[in-house]
Amino acid sequence: MADELTVLTLPPNAEEGEIYQWFPANGSEASRDVAWRISWRFASRREGEQPSVPIVVEASLEREPGAGFLTLVRNLMLTDLWVLGPDAEPRDVLRADDWSWLQTKQGSLGPACIARGELLGSFFYKEVHDDQLRWKSFHNASRRGQVLTLWAAASTGRFQYVVEYGFTCDGSVMVRLGVFGPTAGEGAAAHLHVPCWSFEPDLGNSVSVEAALCALRQRGDGKADVVIAPFNDGKEGSAAASLEEFTSLRFVNPTELNRHSPPRPCGFDLFLTVEGRVPNVRYSFSDFVVTVAEKNDSAVASMVEAAALCQGRPLAYQRKRVYCATPIAHWPRAVHTSISNRPHTQWGGFHLRPRDLFAATPTYSGTFPTP
Repeated sequence: MADELTVLTLPPNAEEGEIYQWFPANGSEASRDVAWRISWRFASRREGEQPSVPIVVEASLEREPGAGFLTLVRNLMLTDLWVLGPDAEPRDVLRADDWSWLQTKQGSLGPACIARGELLGSFFYKEVHDDQLRWKSFHNASRRGQVLTLWAAASTGRFQYVVEYGFTCDGSVMVRLGVFGPTAGEGAAAHLHVPCWSFEPDLGNSVSVEAALCALRQRGDGKADVVIAPFNDGKEGSAAASLEEFTSLRFVNPTELNRHSPPRPCGFDLFLTVEGRVPNVRYSFSDFVVTVAEKNDSAVASMVEAAALCQGRPLAYQRKRVYCATPIAHWPRAVHTSISNRPHTQWGGFHLRPRDLFAATPTYSGTFPTP
């Protein structure tokens, strides 16, 4: 299968590297529960196109010591970044003339609360942090989570942006973009920042991966059913997420089984972590787009291009490229119009939540006492 994987052209001035991180990160490698192997690259989304973007070329997870690595996703990246205002045409600021990635500085690294951070080349930061409580028993036993974070910052016009990729001790992938900058005065119209992302689900065999749309649908008797249906009737296309139905996009490889008894097929669910959706009154943005990934295709389309170019081809037994939009609303506030009173960073992103990747919960050991 290696010759069928997407190969992104690497410009001469691009940077790349690989990270190996076990968890717990403050323990020894021999006592690890899980480990991540991350290949990263800072390169153009398309050959000859500027600017470069931070790309997770491959994210692979070792689910238990000695079990080998399972590749979850490939070519995870920011593909476009739109600013939508009430009185102007949409602008993809990722391709603005003044877009620039900010050079790494030692003073920008976070505290070494779990492990010491690192500068990865000219633009990427690596940090390992506490990731809040994972579980707590009735007798006060508990377990904290940990997360490996890769981030980079950029500037254009009035705004600065942060692209962040997180890889947790329980197999999740957390992706988000933050925006920092001024808003209009109180009473003015709000504007949106819409980061769009792309990745290829792999799960050990990309052509075997199946895509489905999941929803929690209320019934008339007050109960709710979990409704699972093939994405867009099994063809490439777009789909909307419903906040009321907790919509997720599910990817499962029926040929890759976990070590549970009985074994279960491995997968993950994509959940948007956003405060709202892009209104379709004036702008046309889909929450999800899934397309067939062309063999030897070195040009990753923007999400807007991908949605427009969908031909309705069957997704079964094809490599897939997934896109999602994660909008952020910049609300007008009088206090935020001055340079010294800009709002704190606002975030929008998505979460790849593991589903049956493990034989059991990776951060849990022992038995819960009965309350």
